[in-house]
Amino acid sequence: MKFPSNNTPAGTVDIRQPREFDMFGGLRVKTPLDGLSVDLGFIAYTYPGNTAEDHHGIGANTYGDPQWNEIYGKFAYDAGFAVFVGSAYFAKDFSYGAGTGRYFEGGLDIPIPYGFLLSGRVGRQTIERNFQFGVPDYTTWNVGLARDMTWPFAYSASLVFSDTNIKKGASLGTDTVAVPAAAAVLGSDSYETTKPQVSLTLTKKF
Repeated sequence: MKFPSNNTPAGTVDIRQPREFDMFGGLRVKTPLDGLSVDLGFIAYTYPGNTAEDHHGIGANTYGDPQWNEIYGKFAYDAGFAVFVGSAYFAKDFSYGAGTGRYFEGGLDIPIPYGFLLSGRVGRQTIERNFQFGVPDYTTWNVGLARDMTWPFAYSASLVFSDTNIKKGASLGTDTVAVPAAAAVLGSDSYETTKPQVSLTLTKKF
C-alpha cells in the first residue's frame, strides 16, 4: 500500500503515516485429519507518528484512527501434489473508522523441479464504510517462487509478484468528505493507491 503524505484537496489537512509497525501472535493446531493444520491468531497494525488522529471532527475532513486490530484463521491441507491454503481475517474497527473489515484468501503451493515451490493466491477485501476508507471493496492476487538455499548458509528465498484491482481514479474521495450522503456523488481522484509489487524475501530460521 502506498501511503499518501497529503491526501486532502489543496493541502487543507496534512495526513501522514510515515511508518508501519505490526505485532502478531498465534497458535498452530494439528487436526485429526492427516495433512491438515489450522492457525489462529491476532494482528495489531500500528502507524507510529501518524497525524490522522489529530484531525478528528475537523469540518468535512474527519478522519478515524488508521490503526486497527484483527483476528484471523488459516488452514493448510497437504494433498501430496500440492498444498491447499485458505485464510479469513476479521476486524471490528477497520482502518480510518471504516467499520467492519473482512478479508478472505485462497490458493495453493505446488512443488516443481529443481526444488522450487510455485505459489498463487487470490483474496478479497470487503469494507463496511468504503467512503470512509477511501476505496471500494477490492481483489488481491499474487504469484511467486520459493526455494530453500544452502549457500553460503541455510535459508529460504522467495520472489513474489502481487497486485490488486485498485487503480488510479478508484478512490471514493474520503480525502474530500467522509459522510455517507456525499459518498454517492463523489467523483474519483487522481491518487493511485496501489501499484504492482515485486518482493524478494530471505528467511533464516534459528
